[in-house]
Amino acid sequence: MNHLQKLSRVLTKNSSYERRIKSLFELNLSPMTFSSERPLKLTSKEKKNLIARSVALYHIAGFTFTNIQNEGYDKDRDPGYATYLHDEGRSLAKNRQLREALDRFKQALEIRRRVYQGNHKEIEESLSHMGGALKKLGKYQEAIEYYKEAFEMNKSLSNQETLVRAVYLEEIGTSFYELNQSQEAFYYCKQSLEIVKRIFPEDHVIKEVSLYNLGNILMSLYKPLEALEHLKEALEMNMKLHKEDNVNRATYMSDIGTALSTLGYHQEALNYQTQALTLRKKVYQKDHAELAQSLINVGTALNNLDRLQEGLDYLIQGLNMQKRLAKGDDLIIAKTLTNIAVIYDGFGDFQSAYDYAKQALEMAQRLAQGDGPECYQALNVMGNALYLYFRKLQESHDCLKQSMELAKKIFPDPHPQVAGTLFSLGSVLIGLKRYEEALDYYIQSYEMRQKLYPQDSFEIADIAKHIGLHLYNMKRLAEAKGYFKQAFEILTKLYSSDHLESQEALDLLLGTLQELRETDEIYQYIKYLKK
Repeated sequence: MNHLQKLSRVLTKNSSYERRIKSLFELNLSPMTFSSERPLKLTSKEKKNLIARSVALYHIAGFTFTNIQNEGYDKDRDPGYATYLHDEGRSLAKNRQLREALDRFKQALEIRRRVYQGNHKEIEESLSHMGGALKKLGKYQEAIEYYKEAFEMNKSLSNQETLVRAVYLEEIGTSFYELNQSQEAFYYCKQSLEIVKRIFPEDHVIKEVSLYNLGNILMSLYKPLEALEHLKEALEMNMKLHKEDNVNRATYMSDIGTALSTLGYHQEALNYQTQALTLRKKVYQKDHAELAQSLINVGTALNNLDRLQEGLDYLIQGLNMQKRLAKGDDLIIAKTLTNIAVIYDGFGDFQSAYDYAKQALEMAQRLAQGDGPECYQALNVMGNALYLYFRKLQESHDCLKQSMELAKKIFPDPHPQVAGTLFSLGSVLIGLKRYEEALDYYIQSYEMRQKLYPQDSFEIADIAKHIGLHLYNMKRLAEAKGYFKQAFEILTKLYSSDHLESQEALDLLLGTLQELRETDEIYQYIKYLKK
């Protein structure tokens, strides 16, 4: 397998990650509830009728009685009317009529701002529900502004550290996460978890969800080891708190599997993904998005273990289920097409790899997701196929250059994916006989790997060997010698001097020393040559 194929295969490690954040509001722990009304069990139609009748009755009552008693009555300054609007908004929100709910919350907030001077608990209540409705509508930046105002108002109204405050921080953080601003998300969710831990020193469902959310965010920051700690703690807490199987448990198992895969523990990753799939099959008897995702995740894990045909079978099952569910363009379908392309790349079937990757790229672009990880991955597979199979070097270069620009936007600096793409670009440029540019990309990849990996790692040895070989071909022998020596010394520490990788580096070093006529160093290293 050549180095470009290795790059394509590595890309699948993060592709199965289930990018999902859980809201503390979804636990029925809404922090601002001042109404004492108990919820009624009504059908959707009954709810709509009840809301309509209630609105009519309110207006009739207001006109018939209040207006007779006080001709100067102004409902836009009536806190009772604001409370009614707010409660109506909550009912609409529960019925998933979010735009209508948002309108009621906004009206209630405007009345309360007119009635109360300065900070007030009812204004805070309205702000928090405005934030919640906006978040569910996908208007995350607006939601953040309302949650921040509610948080500051809560602090001004009370010196006591409460769960309400933790929920606001969590909602601000998870909104930032949805905007792909993971560093800001981490800042707020970390504070939220610290408060939750102080309030609930023992196991608690709120702590479980907060741990999971922070683990999810750490994964997006490419901190899989820290993420793994949080995800495992969330799973352990879930198993203590809930005896029965549940969907959250499957999600935790799946994301633990992805974190393990990112760290290179592929067999353990497969074990967790298989457990998640088994659990989801129990929970979901028919087609379901999470079941489709688990099939895809198991396929990806098998691919990372080089069990390509098994992996392909699972990926196709997951793809077909997701197609039945989505009935059109869908980001999960695009990602799965990319993963299938990666497997065909591993088979050496570059035509199929290119075709699947192209489908994935075009679908993602139609979905206005042209700058996402799946596009980066698809472009790499296409660049690989164009280089190895079609021998269209300039087109390969263009694909890889585009993927590198995407990688710099998507991943934090430094990042293994960026380092890998820099390396591949250098290799294609050698084929284009643009040797100085190729060397520049190789050096960039080398320097990034030095920041990412231990100095005695295979990743450093591998890039050092390739730089040395390129310098040797450019007749810059003295520079090449230094890189070959570094590669040989690292590989000898990692394996032994007799190992195939070590012997290859040694052959290159001895050949360079011979051309440089450095006899003393030849005698120093020739003793390691395997007879």
